Formats: sequence, C-alpha cells, structure tokens
Amino acid sequence: MEMVANQSAASPSILGLSVFGDPFDPRSWSGSARSLFAGLQAHHHLVGAYSVDLTRRQKLVSAVRHPSANRRRLYLNVMKNRLSFRFRSANANQVLQRPQPHYNTVLQLSALFRPRLPAGTLHCSYHDGNTAVSRRSEFTYVKASSSVLGESWENERQFYPGVDLVFTMSEWVRESMISDFHVRPENVIAVGAGPNLSYIGDLENARGGRPDTGTILFVGVDFEGKGGPTLLRAFRRVRLALPAARLRIVGCSPPLSEPGVEVVGALSKSDPRQEARLRALYEEAAIFALPTQFDCFGIAFVEAMYHGLPCLGSSICAVPEIVRDGETGFTLPPADADAWADKMILLLREPARARALGAAGFRQARQRYSWELVTSRMVSAMSAKLEQRAAAVSAGRV
Repeated sequence: MEMVANQSAASPSILGLSVFGDPFDPRSWSGSARSLFAGLQAHHHLVGAYSVDLTRRQKLVSAVRHPSANRRRLYLNVMKNRLSFRFRSANANQVLQRPQPHYNTVLQLSALFRPRLPAGTLHCSYHDGNTAVSRRSEFTYVKASSSVLGESWENERQFYPGVDLVFTMSEWVRESMISDFHVRPENVIAVGAGPNLSYIGDLENARGGRPDTGTILFVGVDFEGKGGPTLLRAFRRVRLALPAARLRIVGCSPPLSEPGVEVVGALSKSDPRQEARLRALYEEAAIFALPTQFDCFGIAFVEAMYHGLPCLGSSICAVPEIVRDGETGFTLPPADADAWADKMILLLREPARARALGAAGFRQARQRYSWELVTSRMVSAMSAKLEQRAAAVSAGRV
C-alpha cells in the first residue's frame, strides 16, 4: 500500500489498528472494519491496517481471571477487562515497532487498547458504543461482570480525553462521550457508518417492501439480544389477523417450529452464493423488524433501508437516528409485543404506505449512510487537525 505522491503535510497518512481480527476479513466487526479501511485505502490515505487482537494464550489467561458460566458474559469479560487492555496495548506496540511506510495518523477501532505513538502522530479512534452506555441500568440484557465494567470504565475514562479525534457511529454515542467522559465537543465527531454488502452499488432504485409476500424479515446473530422472543410473540398475533403472513429469521438458528416461521440461519457475506441468498431474502420481504434490546448503532437497519424496506426498530439507543418514526418506518418499545404486532399488521394491510416508507428509507440511507461519507468526514477532520498542529509548530506554540 504505497502513498500517493505530493500529498500535503495536512493530508492524513493513516495506519489502522483493529481488535476484531484481520481488518480486511468480511467477518471482522460485522464487516465494518473491512469497509472502513478499504474506503480509506481506495483514496490513498491508508498505508496499512493490522490486528492487535488477543492471542489464544492471552484470551485463555483473561478468561481464567474473569470466568462466567454465561457464554456472552464470558465473551464480554474477556473483551473489556484491564488485563486484556494491557495485552492488546502490548500487541499494538509490537505492530508499531515494525518497519512501516511513513504515517502521521493512527486510527484505531475501539477503546480496548492504547498504543504508544511516535511523537507528533495524530491519534484517532472510531466507536459504535462505550462502557458508559452499555452499563446503564435501563438496559437489562447480558452485560460484562460488574467488576469488569468497573475496569473498563477506568480504562475508557483515561483513554478518551487523550485521543486527538474520537469518531462515533451515532450522535447518541457522541453525546455520551461528551457528557460521560468529558471529551471536548470539537474533538468528538459523529461520522456514521454504512452497509456491509458487496452489491450495494447495484441498488440504484428502491424496490420498496413487497406486502404481497406477507413476509417479515429478522436479521441478527443473537436471537435473544436482538429481540427475537418479542418478535415471535408479536408474530403470533399477526398470524391470527393475517394467516398467510410469514416470519423469516436470518443470522441465527433458534430451535423453533411454529406455523409461518422459517429459520434460515447464518449466511456469510464473504460467500457469494450465501450473500446472493441474503439479497433475495431482503428483496422478497415486506417488512424488516428488529426489536433489539441494545444496539449502539444498527447497521442491519441501514442495509434493510438500502433494499427499500420499511423498518420497525426499537425506540432506544441510536436506532431512532436511523429509523425515523413515521417517515421510514416506526420505532417501538422493544418489549411491547402488542405494539409490534399492530404495526406489522398495519403495514401488511396498507401496501402503499409500506412502499412509501421503504422508498423514503432508501433515499435517506443513500444520503446519510455510506462508507464514502464516513471516510470523507474522517479525512476532513484529520486534515483540519493536522493543519492546526502544523500552524502551531510554525508559530512556535508547540
């Protein structure tokens, strides 16, 4: 990855660091790592991207220190504890000690480590959430152990104020960075996120939902956490009113055997045939519904909007930023199965309205959520910060 010639001193030359495995693996961070770094690379701002994830031994040591019988809690404990933070920081330092092309900016995904950067290097980070929002009492879904959340809070409390630019996917998390971690508002920028589908450029026109199919689509890897049980209860009511309605569950495989329910299971976006199957499921659906219990952003909603589907989402976290209530779909209390059933019945019975909401969602997704926009916003902010730094040096203030 060579730098283009004649870049100005204020043009960021970025070294990327990720904790989610190979940065260019479509499975890393639900594909967002790959989309982000590929976008920066396409515009010649990325000089390299590396994983600083825990080794197998480091994961084992962290798991032994913070055990849990609950698999999700164990995963979160290993992700967020202080020892894992130190391990990843050491891994990052090893990466930075290797011979690298010239870079003047480091962009890391998450606050799960802190590297030692060469003097004068711009330090930036990108986040979908933080510990402050995930520890809030109103979110009752599985969290890390309280002791680990305390360690994570201290790690982040020290991390964010020391970063030059903090990028967030949502305004919701941006506000938390300012209010909970006291980051200067000018240093926190909500840049959004985009869809992680290889064919997204082919979606030139909104097809709109297809109410004639009567199909409700759920896409999520965690049936419980994404509100699957609420949706299932709601769907039973939908079937009483509309016996031909169907519910398709994609991304997970809950052991269900109910009339009208089809469990498709996981589909890999890195497999062309499986991604084509996913596309067909979106295009055959009438409604996209995800009663998520906790979602700092919700890229699944963005991808559904790109397919012209009216979206039903939870009225929590950053979801209302994406799904505009009454404009591109509806936002509902995540545990209110009756409210979800009412809206699904409404949209299936009023196809013109469903298509209008889906078309509005498609327009909004293209205008607000793309990786081209994300990388453009990041590079613009980085360039401005580098210019400020260069001016300060020139004036002798640094």
